[in-house]
Amino acid sequence: MIKIYCNSCQTPINKADIVYCSQCNVPLHKECANHCRKCGAVLCDKCYGDNNFQCEGCYNPEQVFKTIRRSHLELYAACPYALYLELVKGVKPEANDYATLGTIIHHYLDLLSNHLLTKSQALTDMTAEIMVELKDSDKIEDFLKTSVKSIDKFIEYQPSFGDKFNTEENIIFSLDDSLPFVSCTLDRVDFVNDDIHIADWKTGKPMSGQKLITDLQPPLYIEAIHKKYREYPKTFTLYYLAHDKIKMYKLLDATEGNVQYAVDSGRNTYTLNVTEALERTKEILKRINNKNFTMPKDVSSWYCTNMCSHYKTGVCASSSKEQWKVLNDKYAGDK
Repeated sequence: MIKIYCNSCQTPINKADIVYCSQCNVPLHKECANHCRKCGAVLCDKCYGDNNFQCEGCYNPEQVFKTIRRSHLELYAACPYALYLELVKGVKPEANDYATLGTIIHHYLDLLSNHLLTKSQALTDMTAEIMVELKDSDKIEDFLKTSVKSIDKFIEYQPSFGDKFNTEENIIFSLDDSLPFVSCTLDRVDFVNDDIHIADWKTGKPMSGQKLITDLQPPLYIEAIHKKYREYPKTFTLYYLAHDKIKMYKLLDATEGNVQYAVDSGRNTYTLNVTEALERTKEILKRINNKNFTMPKDVSSWYCTNMCSHYKTGVCASSSKEQWKVLNDKYAGDK
């Protein structure tokens, strides 16, 4: 069994006693972990001290957002009010079963990438963890099948990857000096000869159509590599392991101001303009910086009922009702 060491006391951690820093993801003993004074999030010693004994989301006395995660940018694009609830109001989203499954699978894929477990060890340990963490889910059988398929397919692909690589590489970079930094964590970065290749593991359904070039993950991960290594990756590949699908973005043009990648959906080939996507990202960062979290009128009821944990927990009453609340509060303040 591979030993995992506590980032605080530097001694081995038993599996039952392990927790991870909510910001930098280092492992800790439960008793060594610090907790955000506002929301209770787990923090390592460094992150706890850096933000005045709070997590990054809560330590914001003047509502100045220093760093925005890539997932937060996607959330803002879907519904600014949902991000407001998380970053400003400190409402933690309820973890859903699919997110929990994804986290578990990613953990074992990372161990396999670094040759820290054999396939049989990974399958045994992962299955046991899923049975504990998701025991109350009515989809437990489907989750187990997804996890096994993901490991099997990863093992099939593994020989095609390079020998020189990084996993779980966190890159924080700036798109503009006046805007918050962007934080991205890349599943795997391979260095093959003089080229860089990004791989990202997916446990959900494959993206298709225009979503392939409107989703912010590909351009932000590509730019993260460019900022750190001063070159654009040759490819960025989404591996939908359980579905045996691959979506690969191939570099077409690295001209400054016109960076483009081609991605084949199976029916059509789309062109991702990274430069344009980064400009869209800047606009989102500007709105966040200006504390513009107004809920747009075009948030679909489907998103509210199927994707938003704040709706499911009753924190948000849906886009239409929350808009009425905002208007009522505004009119009350104008009287």
